[in-house]
Amino acid sequence: MIPAPFILAQTTALEPPQIQASAMDLTLMFVIAIVLPALDLWLYPKFVKTVSDPQPRSARSRFYLTGISIQWIAVACVAGNWVACGRPWSSLGLGVPSTLRIGVGITITAGYLWLMLRQRRVILSRPNGHELIRRMVGNGAALIPRTTLEGRLFVGLAFTAGICEEFLYRGMLSFWFSEWGGPIAGLVVSSIAFGFAHLYLASKDLVRTSITGAILWLFAFASGSIVPVIIIHAAMDLIAGDMGSRALRPDAAPGDSVVGEESSGESSV
Repeated sequence: MIPAPFILAQTTALEPPQIQASAMDLTLMFVIAIVLPALDLWLYPKFVKTVSDPQPRSARSRFYLTGISIQWIAVACVAGNWVACGRPWSSLGLGVPSTLRIGVGITITAGYLWLMLRQRRVILSRPNGHELIRRMVGNGAALIPRTTLEGRLFVGLAFTAGICEEFLYRGMLSFWFSEWGGPIAGLVVSSIAFGFAHLYLASKDLVRTSITGAILWLFAFASGSIVPVIIIHAAMDLIAGDMGSRALRPDAAPGDSVVGEESSGESSV
Protein backbone atom coordinates (compact mmCIF):
# COMPACT_ATOMS: atom_id res chain seq x y z
CA MET A 1 0.00 0.00 0.00
CA ILE A 2 1.32 3.44 -0.93
CA PRO A 3 0.94 6.23 1.65
CA ALA A 4 -0.36 8.66 -0.96
CA PRO A 5 0.68 12.01 0.54
CA PHE A 6 4.26 10.86 1.07
CA ILE A 7 5.33 8.87 -2.00
CA LEU A 8 4.79 11.32 -4.82
CA ALA A 9 6.53 9.44 -7.57
CA GLN A 10 4.25 6.40 -7.32
CA THR A 11 0.94 8.23 -7.15
CA THR A 12 -0.93 9.82 -10.04
CA ALA A 13 -4.38 11.30 -10.48
CA LEU A 14 -5.20 8.45 -12.92
CA GLU A 15 -4.72 5.65 -10.43
CA PRO A 16 -7.85 4.31 -8.73
CA PRO A 17 -8.01 4.83 -4.95
CA GLN A 18 -6.38 1.97 -3.09
CA ILE A 19 -8.58 2.46 -0.03
CA GLN A 20 -12.29 3.11 -0.29
CA ALA A 21 -13.75 5.77 1.98
CA SER A 22 -16.62 4.64 4.17
CA ALA A 23 -19.67 6.66 5.15
CA MET A 24 -17.96 7.36 8.47
CA ASP A 25 -14.86 8.69 6.67
CA LEU A 26 -16.98 11.05 4.58
CA THR A 27 -18.91 12.19 7.63
CA LEU A 28 -15.72 12.92 9.57
CA MET A 29 -14.24 14.83 6.65
CA PHE A 30 -17.40 16.94 6.36
CA VAL A 31 -17.41 17.70 10.07
CA ILE A 32 -13.72 18.62 10.17
CA ALA A 33 -13.58 20.60 6.92
CA ILE A 34 -16.99 22.31 7.06
CA VAL A 35 -18.89 22.01 10.34
CA LEU A 36 -16.15 22.86 12.84
CA PRO A 37 -14.83 25.90 10.90
CA ALA A 38 -18.40 27.17 10.48
CA LEU A 39 -18.94 26.73 14.22
CA ASP A 40 -15.79 28.78 14.91
CA LEU A 41 -17.04 31.53 12.58
CA TRP A 42 -20.24 31.72 14.60
CA LEU A 43 -18.75 31.41 18.10
CA TYR A 44 -15.57 33.50 17.85
CA PRO A 45 -17.29 36.94 17.65
CA LYS A 46 -19.29 36.00 20.73
CA PHE A 47 -16.09 34.96 22.49
CA VAL A 48 -14.37 38.25 21.58
CA LYS A 49 -17.31 40.18 22.99
CA THR A 50 -17.25 38.10 26.18
CA VAL A 51 -13.53 38.49 26.91
CA SER A 52 -13.74 42.24 26.32
CA ASP A 53 -15.80 42.40 29.52
CA PRO A 54 -13.38 42.45 32.49
CA GLN A 55 -15.82 40.64 34.76
CA PRO A 56 -16.05 37.05 33.33
CA ARG A 57 -12.36 36.36 33.87
CA SER A 58 -12.66 32.64 33.15
CA ALA A 59 -14.07 33.07 29.63
CA ARG A 60 -10.70 32.71 27.88
CA SER A 61 -9.78 29.63 29.94
CA ARG A 62 -13.12 28.02 29.09
CA PHE A 63 -12.54 28.76 25.41
CA TYR A 64 -9.10 27.11 25.56
CA LEU A 65 -10.50 24.03 27.26
CA THR A 66 -13.37 23.79 24.77
CA GLY A 67 -10.95 24.00 21.85
CA ILE A 68 -8.67 21.37 23.37
CA SER A 69 -11.60 19.02 23.98
CA ILE A 70 -13.12 19.37 20.49
CA GLN A 71 -9.83 18.77 18.71
CA TRP A 72 -8.96 15.67 20.72
CA ILE A 73 -12.49 14.28 20.23
CA ALA A 74 -12.10 14.77 16.47
CA VAL A 75 -8.73 13.01 16.50
CA ALA A 76 -10.13 10.17 18.61
CA CYS A 77 -12.99 9.66 16.16
CA VAL A 78 -10.67 9.61 13.14
CA ALA A 79 -8.12 7.36 14.84
CA GLY A 80 -10.79 4.99 16.12
CA ASN A 81 -12.30 4.68 12.66
CA TRP A 82 -8.84 4.17 11.15
CA VAL A 83 -8.10 1.31 13.54
CA ALA A 84 -11.54 -0.22 13.03
CA CYS A 85 -10.92 -0.27 9.27
CA GLY A 86 -7.48 -1.87 9.73
CA ARG A 87 -5.58 0.86 7.90
CA PRO A 88 -1.85 1.55 8.36
CA TRP A 89 -0.72 4.60 10.32
CA SER A 90 1.90 5.26 7.66
CA SER A 91 -0.90 6.46 5.39
CA LEU A 92 -1.39 9.34 7.82
CA GLY A 93 2.29 10.19 7.96
CA LEU A 94 2.86 8.33 11.22
CA GLY A 95 5.04 5.54 9.92
CA VAL A 96 8.82 5.25 10.22
CA PRO A 97 10.43 7.00 7.21
CA SER A 98 13.80 6.18 5.69
CA THR A 99 17.00 7.28 7.40
CA LEU A 100 17.45 10.00 4.77
CA ARG A 101 13.99 11.40 5.39
CA ILE A 102 14.49 11.29 9.14
CA GLY A 103 17.58 13.42 8.62
CA VAL A 104 15.63 15.78 6.37
CA GLY A 105 12.91 16.08 9.01
CA ILE A 106 15.40 16.87 11.76
CA THR A 107 17.09 19.47 9.58
CA ILE A 108 13.81 21.14 8.59
CA THR A 109 12.57 21.21 12.17
CA ALA A 110 15.80 22.57 13.63
CA GLY A 111 16.17 25.16 10.89
CA TYR A 112 12.62 26.42 11.14
CA LEU A 113 12.75 26.61 14.93
CA TRP A 114 15.97 28.60 14.69
CA LEU A 115 14.37 31.03 12.22
CA MET A 116 11.30 31.51 14.40
CA LEU A 117 13.32 32.13 17.55
CA ARG A 118 15.62 34.52 15.71
CA GLN A 119 12.64 36.47 14.37
CA ARG A 120 11.16 36.59 17.88
CA ARG A 121 14.41 37.96 19.29
CA VAL A 122 14.70 40.60 16.56
CA ILE A 123 11.11 41.81 16.97
CA LEU A 124 11.27 41.98 20.77
CA SER A 125 14.54 43.91 20.60
CA ARG A 126 12.99 46.71 18.57
CA PRO A 127 11.80 49.86 20.38
CA ASN A 128 8.43 49.50 18.66
CA GLY A 129 8.40 45.72 19.04
CA HIS A 130 5.23 45.54 21.13
CA GLU A 131 3.33 47.75 18.71
CA LEU A 132 4.49 45.58 15.82
CA ILE A 133 3.32 42.46 17.63
CA ARG A 134 -0.08 44.01 18.31
CA ARG A 135 -0.50 44.69 14.59
CA MET A 136 0.61 41.16 13.74
CA VAL A 137 -1.82 39.59 16.21
CA GLY A 138 -4.77 41.53 14.81
CA ASN A 139 -8.15 39.92 15.41
CA GLY A 140 -6.47 37.03 17.21
CA ALA A 141 -5.73 39.25 20.21
CA ALA A 142 -8.63 37.75 22.14
CA LEU A 143 -6.86 34.37 22.06
CA ILE A 144 -3.68 35.66 23.70
CA PRO A 145 -3.33 34.67 27.38
CA ARG A 146 -3.34 37.49 29.94
CA THR A 147 -2.94 35.59 33.22
CA THR A 148 -0.64 32.84 34.45
CA LEU A 149 -3.41 30.22 34.45
CA GLU A 150 -4.38 31.22 30.93
CA GLY A 151 -0.72 30.97 29.97
CA ARG A 152 -0.51 27.41 31.20
CA LEU A 153 -3.74 26.44 29.44
CA PHE A 154 -2.50 28.13 26.27
CA VAL A 155 0.52 25.83 26.31
CA GLY A 156 -1.88 22.87 26.29
CA LEU A 157 -3.87 24.48 23.47
CA ALA A 158 -0.71 25.06 21.41
CA PHE A 159 0.43 21.44 21.74
CA THR A 160 -3.12 20.26 21.01
CA ALA A 161 -3.28 22.37 17.84
CA GLY A 162 0.11 21.09 16.72
CA ILE A 163 -0.79 17.44 17.18
CA CYS A 164 -4.45 17.44 16.25
CA GLU A 165 -4.48 19.86 13.32
CA GLU A 166 -1.51 18.18 11.68
CA PHE A 167 -3.10 14.76 12.18
CA LEU A 168 -6.38 15.97 10.68
CA TYR A 169 -5.16 18.21 7.85
CA ARG A 170 -1.69 17.03 6.79
CA GLY A 171 -2.66 13.49 7.79
CA MET A 172 -6.27 12.49 7.20
CA LEU A 173 -7.55 15.10 4.71
CA SER A 174 -4.32 15.04 2.72
CA PHE A 175 -4.47 11.25 2.53
CA TRP A 176 -8.00 11.08 1.15
CA PHE A 177 -7.66 13.82 -1.44
CA SER A 178 -4.32 12.39 -2.52
CA GLU A 179 -6.04 9.03 -2.95
CA TRP A 180 -8.80 10.59 -5.05
CA GLY A 181 -6.91 13.15 -7.10
CA GLY A 182 -3.19 12.67 -6.60
CA PRO A 183 -0.75 14.42 -4.27
CA ILE A 184 -1.33 17.88 -5.78
CA ALA A 185 -5.02 17.57 -4.87
CA GLY A 186 -3.99 16.50 -1.38
CA LEU A 187 -1.73 19.52 -1.07
CA VAL A 188 -4.23 22.05 -2.41
CA VAL A 189 -7.41 20.83 -0.71
CA SER A 190 -5.87 20.16 2.70
CA SER A 191 -4.17 23.58 2.64
CA ILE A 192 -7.35 25.43 1.69
CA ALA A 193 -9.26 23.52 4.36
CA PHE A 194 -6.58 24.53 6.87
CA GLY A 195 -7.00 28.15 5.82
CA PHE A 196 -10.77 27.90 6.12
CA ALA A 197 -10.38 26.45 9.62
CA HIS A 198 -8.70 29.74 10.64
CA LEU A 199 -11.10 31.99 8.74
CA TYR A 200 -12.72 33.03 12.03
CA LEU A 201 -9.66 35.17 12.79
CA ALA A 202 -9.96 37.34 9.67
CA SER A 203 -11.05 36.76 6.09
CA LYS A 204 -7.90 38.49 4.82
CA ASP A 205 -5.80 35.79 6.51
CA LEU A 206 -7.34 32.96 4.46
CA VAL A 207 -4.65 33.07 1.77
CA ARG A 208 -1.80 33.51 4.27
CA THR A 209 -2.97 30.59 6.43
CA SER A 210 -3.53 28.39 3.38
CA ILE A 211 0.04 29.12 2.25
CA THR A 212 1.25 28.18 5.73
CA GLY A 213 -0.66 24.92 5.39
CA ALA A 214 0.95 24.27 2.01
CA ILE A 215 4.43 24.87 3.44
CA LEU A 216 3.72 22.45 6.28
CA TRP A 217 2.47 19.88 3.75
CA LEU A 218 5.71 20.20 1.79
CA PHE A 219 7.72 19.78 5.00
CA ALA A 220 5.71 16.63 5.79
CA PHE A 221 6.26 15.30 2.28
CA ALA A 222 10.00 15.98 2.39
CA SER A 223 10.42 14.27 5.76
CA GLY A 224 7.98 11.43 5.09
CA SER A 225 6.23 12.10 8.40
CA ILE A 226 3.93 14.61 10.07
CA VAL A 227 6.01 14.53 13.27
CA PRO A 228 8.28 17.43 12.22
CA VAL A 229 5.32 19.64 11.31
CA ILE A 230 3.62 18.78 14.60
CA ILE A 231 6.67 20.18 16.40
CA ILE A 232 6.87 23.23 14.12
CA HIS A 233 3.15 23.97 14.40
CA ALA A 234 3.15 23.75 18.19
CA ALA A 235 6.26 25.95 18.37
CA MET A 236 4.65 28.55 16.10
CA ASP A 237 1.64 28.80 18.40
CA LEU A 238 3.76 28.85 21.56
CA ILE A 239 5.96 31.65 20.24
CA ALA A 240 2.90 33.62 19.07
CA GLY A 241 1.32 33.27 22.51
CA ASP A 242 4.56 34.24 24.26
CA MET A 243 5.09 37.34 22.11
CA GLY A 244 1.44 38.31 22.27
CA SER A 245 1.32 38.09 26.05
CA ARG A 246 4.34 40.39 26.28
CA ALA A 247 2.67 42.99 24.07
CA LEU A 248 -0.98 42.85 25.09
CA ARG A 249 -0.98 42.70 28.89
CA PRO A 250 -1.31 46.25 30.19
CA ASP A 251 0.68 45.42 33.36
CA ALA A 252 3.52 43.66 31.55
CA ALA A 253 7.04 44.87 32.11
CA PRO A 254 9.62 44.42 29.33
CA GLY A 255 10.42 40.73 28.98
CA ASP A 256 7.31 39.53 30.86
CA SER A 257 5.32 36.60 29.49
CA VAL A 258 2.67 34.36 31.04
CA VAL A 259 3.13 31.44 28.62
CA GLY A 260 4.58 28.51 30.53
CA GLU A 261 4.66 30.23 33.94
CA GLU A 262 3.76 28.34 37.08
CA SER A 263 0.50 29.32 38.71
CA SER A 264 -2.49 27.79 40.40
CA GLY A 265 -4.75 30.79 40.20
CA GLU A 266 -6.35 33.16 37.75
CA SER A 267 -4.63 36.29 38.96
CA SER A 268 -2.60 38.45 36.63
CA VAL A 269 1.13 38.75 37.09
